[in-house]
Amino acid sequence: MIDSDFFIEPASWDVDEERIKPVRIEVFITEQAVPEDEEWDDQDRVSQHFLACAADDDVIGTARLTPTGQFGRIAVLRPWRGRGVGAALLRSALEAASMRGLTEVTLAAQVHALEFYARAGFEPYGEVFDDAGIPHRWMRRDLATSTPVGDQRPRRAPVALAGKQVVEFTRADGYRRELLRLLGACENRLALYTHDLEPRITDQQPLIDAFTALATGAGRPEIRILIQDARAAARAGHRLIDLAQRLPTVLAFRRPGKNDLDYPSAFAVADRAHFLFRSRAARFEGELRIGHRREVKELLQYFDRVWEEGRLDPNLRRLDL
Repeated sequence: MIDSDFFIEPASWDVDEERIKPVRIEVFITEQAVPEDEEWDDQDRVSQHFLACAADDDVIGTARLTPTGQFGRIAVLRPWRGRGVGAALLRSALEAASMRGLTEVTLAAQVHALEFYARAGFEPYGEVFDDAGIPHRWMRRDLATSTPVGDQRPRRAPVALAGKQVVEFTRADGYRRELLRLLGACENRLALYTHDLEPRITDQQPLIDAFTALATGAGRPEIRILIQDARAAARAGHRLIDLAQRLPTVLAFRRPGKNDLDYPSAFAVADRAHFLFRSRAARFEGELRIGHRREVKELLQYFDRVWEEGRLDPNLRRLDL
């Protein structure tokens, strides 16, 4: 991998509105004189957003992908232009569109940027038109016939976990077995809360294969991992970190805020139906609970709060962009 001075992070309007707006205000409203009432629309809340962040976590660029596959609102602060930030945002959006199963991505390109998008496989169509006083032209890229983005594989069929069960384990091999079982049953959403990612468990081939199968399957998979201390995993070159760097809109890491760094437990939640819980993260005693939706709801409420308050760990910012 290559050290980089920026990284790409998936975002949503509900959580990251106040981080997205300043960049778009500076680039579009201040620099390009786009009327403010034309900059904000109802697509922001339903779109998938992407942030480019400097090493100090300041947002330096942003873009969005609408539910119908229109890429746009790509904005990069002036000091960061010409350094690959726009291309990295575009790659992340194309990857997200491909993982979503979209067959085409479109965008309204400012005429001066036609060559930039052409290098990424977009083709112009239609006539030049005016948008907020700036000449634009529509462009599109056919994802159905282009080279897939990322390491995509056919979606494996999840193994159903029926009924309401509790399966206890007391050793590392039992934890590994039940974590594999949970991953095998996961349809598309996994939330993992871990102290240090436990490389001797999760960086073994069966676990890596299970995470990869989930992350690269069809539909819109989402894997979120809260990790209290990523230093050992980053130094060891953990393959889940590499997978997250290739698929940042599918698999994402965050570090809990300081108020939650002392949380003693570890857990994993599959969709909204099953979870694996260890009361002490330093020990392997725990249980897999199948079909316990009330407890799942409580765990996810806690996880979602910590996720929203967390940020990317500096140890995980070595991106090959």
